[in-house]
Amino acid sequence: MSSFQKEHSEFIGPIGEYVKRVSPFTEADPHAIFLTMLAIFGCHIGRGAKFVIGATDHYPILYVLIIGESSRSRKGTTWGVANLPFIMMFPDWYESNFASGLSSGEGLIERLKNVNPLLVFESEFGSALKSISRDGNKLAQVLRDIWDCPPHVSIMNREKNSISAADPTLVMISHVTKDELMKLFKASDISGGTGNRILYHKATRSQKLSKSPDIKQIIKRDMVQLLDDLRAAIEFGRVAGEIRFSDEADRLWDRYYQGLPDYPSSNFANLTTRSEVQVIRLSLILALTEKSLEIKTHHLGAAIDIIDKSERAVLGIYDFETGDKDADKVLAAFKNNCFVEITRTQINHEVFSKNLTTKKLDEIAKLLNSLNLIEVCHRSNLAGPNTEVWIPTLHLRKLIEK
Repeated sequence: MSSFQKEHSEFIGPIGEYVKRVSPFTEADPHAIFLTMLAIFGCHIGRGAKFVIGATDHYPILYVLIIGESSRSRKGTTWGVANLPFIMMFPDWYESNFASGLSSGEGLIERLKNVNPLLVFESEFGSALKSISRDGNKLAQVLRDIWDCPPHVSIMNREKNSISAADPTLVMISHVTKDELMKLFKASDISGGTGNRILYHKATRSQKLSKSPDIKQIIKRDMVQLLDDLRAAIEFGRVAGEIRFSDEADRLWDRYYQGLPDYPSSNFANLTTRSEVQVIRLSLILALTEKSLEIKTHHLGAAIDIIDKSERAVLGIYDFETGDKDADKVLAAFKNNCFVEITRTQINHEVFSKNLTTKKLDEIAKLLNSLNLIEVCHRSNLAGPNTEVWIPTLHLRKLIEK
């Protein structure tokens, strides 16, 4: 397996194959391309396929936010590369089912009354956040309601008349810089539920290309069969109906769900509280890309990997505020000590002046390990009990150094 395949093992199905083939020809972040394409694919499916949780139908609806430090992260390039195959397959669809420039809840509902499903691309998510922040603006409320997949969504307009849309299906893909997101994303958006309906990805430029080849021509020359496979998957998904777990995936889901940590209240916790639902929707989409009526273990595993990356992106946005002040102190200690491994005893003595209980240290270790920020290992000690060592991961180093 190549280093690229190891780093992007979630790239499965025809979308994953496209990303692998196109990546040598673009500076765009491969994972950002993949996540964007999954969202677009789900929009083309609409309500033709679903996964049922309790009394709620979940459709392949995603809100994706690509975050970059600047134009050098190639956020805009991501959209072009990801959307191109769909435009080539369904040019007429985009004339009616595509929009940008969200500004009000009323306007969005009016659009959905006439066009469903609707794909929205916001190249400057900050503009939408500014609209949301205005007094009386109902865009955030409508976005939350639509994401929940209700049979209809309705609000009162300024004239006190009810406006509604049946079976609203919206997929939103947005781009923003970290600074703009931090400046405009209000506490109410974070704690009120708008933020935890979004999948986050921090984009980076994958490589430097002095010359950019014509990707459309590359697709026409080398990926005709791949487009046929993708088109067939969309046609399959539009009439697939209810999708269920395979027996093996059901067991994996149970292990994953039971192992979900209960994070302390924080920006991170508030923005990731719907991770399990996001996993279901991503699994559903990944199964449909392979024309499967069952979510299999590799679909679920890939979805979990995607959510893991999304949660790490959120953690990076908010500068490692895990919500546990003691865990945050440990992260600060790693940073101050140049990421040198630290024994559990040293942490308790030097960071907490011997004031933490064994139970609390166990909780910190479990939390940081679940976020892929530390590894915990035990080393034999001839002079006494084994020594527990907390080792900062490469991921933690990269996040803090950036």
